[in-house]
Amino acid sequence: MKVKLTCLLAVFVSGLLIAGINFNLTKAVNYSSSETSVGGIISQNTTWTLENSPYVFVDTVTVARDVTLTIGPGVTIDMDFWSLRVEGTLRAVGNETHRIKIKALEQQLEYQWRIYFADSSTPWNEVTGTGCVIEYAEINFWCLPSGIYGGAPKISNNLIRFTGSWAIATGGIISNNTIVGGYSAICAMGNALVLFNIIDVMEMGITISSTADSPRIMWNFIRGCWDGIPFSGGWIGSPTVANNTVVDCRNGISFSYSLNPEGLDRASILYNNIYGNVYAVEVEKEDPRITINVTYNW
Repeated sequence: MKVKLTCLLAVFVSGLLIAGINFNLTKAVNYSSSETSVGGIISQNTTWTLENSPYVFVDTVTVARDVTLTIGPGVTIDMDFWSLRVEGTLRAVGNETHRIKIKALEQQLEYQWRIYFADSSTPWNEVTGTGCVIEYAEINFWCLPSGIYGGAPKISNNLIRFTGSWAIATGGIISNNTIVGGYSAICAMGNALVLFNIIDVMEMGITISSTADSPRIMWNFIRGCWDGIPFSGGWIGSPTVANNTVVDCRNGISFSYSLNPEGLDRASILYNNIYGNVYAVEVEKEDPRITINVTYNW
């Protein structure tokens, strides 16, 4: 029996070699079971399939520049102690019946983001439907400092449960997600478009960060936070906060001690429904230059 098993294994491996399987895409790949171990640099276009799922990280995975990692519907990913760094393109697209499942329940060995989009990563283009995207995924991770950080990806239609500081901090499109647990849900950077998210976290719902330009924060539902929509630092553009519902928070909309009042008159805060909070609006800094128009809010 041992001889027969050895022969079958030899035939199996030979078949893979004939089929042109590249064993050097990652540091470790185990084809002898239904589990695939991954780690290191992905240097050519690669697809992670349901058939080879789950994918278990044994080291940080880096998607090199000009390279695309495609993750198919139903794939399960266990990041364990590690992270995913995207210098090229990540296309992780599930669907309503076969969501991608991403978990990372162990604290990282290094202080780094769980899913990091470098400046070189491909921004999402809504017109062409190209670029970095995470869509229809169930994400459950320990993240310190942030879960999904950087670049301008599309993060849409996901269920995100997290323990740690930030779930998402990016300048991309963040839409139709449900984000629960943890401290702070979304940090809007650059020209982020933040739409139709449901948020229930402990500290901050959607933050207008000091790295923001002209983000648009619209049609979100935020509840149970310390600060529903805090403004932090300063910005160079014209942030828009409109048509959001903020309920059962300590502060509906807040302005931090670090707020730079320059440009505050360019912020549009309109048609928000703010109720059941301890304070509808809180300004933490005494500065006669701070003038905030919240006339058309409820």
